Amino acid sequence: MKILFEEIKEMLHLVTQAIYFYRKQNYIKGNIYTVELVKHGEDFFDYAIKIEFNESVELLFPIWKELLGASESGNEIYLADIYESRLMPALFEIQDYIINRLDGEPLLYWNDNMSLIKDKDIVLYNILEKAKESKKREYVFSWSCTGDAVLSVMTEHYGQVPLSSSINPWHEAVIYGDNLSNIQTGSCIIIGLGMGCHVNYIVSSSYFKNIIILENDLEQLRICMMYTNMKNILSDDRVKIVLCNKAGDYSKWLNGA
Repeated sequence: MKILFEEIKEMLHLVTQAIYFYRKQNYIKGNIYTVELVKHGEDFFDYAIKIEFNESVELLFPIWKELLGASESGNEIYLADIYESRLMPALFEIQDYIINRLDGEPLLYWNDNMSLIKDKDIVLYNILEKAKESKKREYVFSWSCTGDAVLSVMTEHYGQVPLSSSINPWHEAVIYGDNLSNIQTGSCIIIGLGMGCHVNYIVSSSYFKNIIILENDLEQLRICMMYTNMKNILSDDRVKIVLCNKAGDYSKWLNGA
């Protein structure tokens, strides 16, 4: 089920990106993501059949035939409608089923993420290894409909406040990163890692020489390393995560140090 969880999440990311660019009438980009989606869909069907997850195949197959027909005919507007009204709700339903099945077997990425950090930044590795759960802020962890990790923070006056969408945080990441994707030189400084969606999109879609992530919340960073697959981010030589303990740590980087 973990393999299917990751595959459905990737498919939802690709569907989100395809819809976004089709709606902007950027059909070239939309079609690129459609080609990737079809490849992932084939992998999903092969694995789902192998483990006899027949309900998911029966749910998706009619939609899949329709979207393949729309893709082959070059009808991007209709294809975007299929994605939005039929494919995405079906993928949400499957992902919800998988998440509920995994409830007693949580998806943890700590060891894999920490192994990558150890090779890249031994100082940050040692800080995270020694970090204990902080009670400074009370965080509530959950999975979004896409399967991306999301956090809420408990506040005195407003109760539980989500830090991102609990439906599709990847859509927020695409909106955030789209205007940066065509920049091919210089550095990108991102204030706040969150649970990694926006950084992941920027890393995978941009051409910056360096991507610096400034984060001041050790507990949030620790939770992110626990529940988010950070391989794409941490294995990229352009990326550096900087833990900022005070305001001066921010100014150093924002002033071009």
